[in-house]
Amino acid sequence: MNTKLYFLTLIALFLVSCQTTGIVFTDTPTPVLNQAPTLIPIPPSTAAPTTILPTSEALPLTATLLAPTAIIPTTSPIPPTLISTPIIQPVVKAGAGAPFEKIFTIPEGGNNPVKYFRGAGGVEGPNAIGVLPDGSFLIADPMGNQLLHFGISGQLLNTNKLQELGIKNVLDMRIKGNDLYLLETSYENYKVHHLTIDGDLLSSEEIPSQFPVYSRYTLESVLTGIAVDCEKNVVLELKNGRELYPLAWFQNHPDLTGAVQGYSCNNINYWIESLSPPRISAGDQVYETRLTTQFGSLNILDIFPDGRAYIVRSDLLSDQPGSQRDMTIHYIVSGEDINLGVARVMPPEFYYPVMRSMAVGPDGEVYALMPMADSIDIVRLNFYTNLEPLVPGAAAPQITISPNK
Repeated sequence: MNTKLYFLTLIALFLVSCQTTGIVFTDTPTPVLNQAPTLIPIPPSTAAPTTILPTSEALPLTATLLAPTAIIPTTSPIPPTLISTPIIQPVVKAGAGAPFEKIFTIPEGGNNPVKYFRGAGGVEGPNAIGVLPDGSFLIADPMGNQLLHFGISGQLLNTNKLQELGIKNVLDMRIKGNDLYLLETSYENYKVHHLTIDGDLLSSEEIPSQFPVYSRYTLESVLTGIAVDCEKNVVLELKNGRELYPLAWFQNHPDLTGAVQGYSCNNINYWIESLSPPRISAGDQVYETRLTTQFGSLNILDIFPDGRAYIVRSDLLSDQPGSQRDMTIHYIVSGEDINLGVARVMPPEFYYPVMRSMAVGPDGEVYALMPMADSIDIVRLNFYTNLEPLVPGAAAPQITISPNK
């Protein structure tokens, strides 16, 4: 057989093989090396599935499957598809308007479930609010040593008597998903209790209340609350949230030497720097604010795995005793370089101080427990693109976001 006839025979055999496997050739451009796997669309007239092209080497021609399914091997795994989940965020309005909307009112006294204690030291009553996954509300009432569960319209759904669980004097409460955390600060009995949202006790952890902090204080004298980070680690809030330390540190070390402050979420450590004006370090970003008198703070209300951060700014408007305080909540998303919304809290309207007066709901909105003289109001804060200073000449309620150097 001569050489020309030999090559014609090889070509004929090759074409027969292509017809058998159902592969035809087109003049589509050659794929790029190391590019993500490409799905070749099936022509409308063809019912067969699509072939996945290899990425480890370039093919001279692009293949379109016409007959039975054929998967061309690849030497590298196909990366999983990333599904983008919308961030649950509060409604942010332009312009100016009311600071909050009332959701419902709980009467105080008489046969009502809420009763204040009025003594020489002042008024005491419910001191913490949380929002459950279904949008209903949980209120911690240390006077009645109970948790009150209210529906979204204000109807009392359930009362959990904490005495039955051996819990007394709840100072703070946090809800993370389907988990409930209570801070108990009864005499010589400081604990964090982990419960289901139905009120079943899962575990209790001791807090070493006599742990030495600073030079003259113990933990019990500066502990003001708890937080639960994105990994569900319990964090102790000291000095009204100005310092954050993991509970585990106090349980496993003799003092604060070498302790790392902060609140962990998505491998970012959020921690409050003791500076004036205050600032919060958040990975490669830093949140800062300007204060009117240099007396004030930045605290963390809550942070979520989807990148949402709710920051509380407190600004004392005068250095005189009894001065008014401007308190605002700033809604920020990790990676953004601007405030996305700001809401104002009105502390002068509070009949008595509340430890955990605000909580973020599953809808991204911020809700507040607002005690009045004869009732408890549950309100939803209104977020705006910006707010004017509370009084003329005061610093604008803003947080600047810049690279963390």
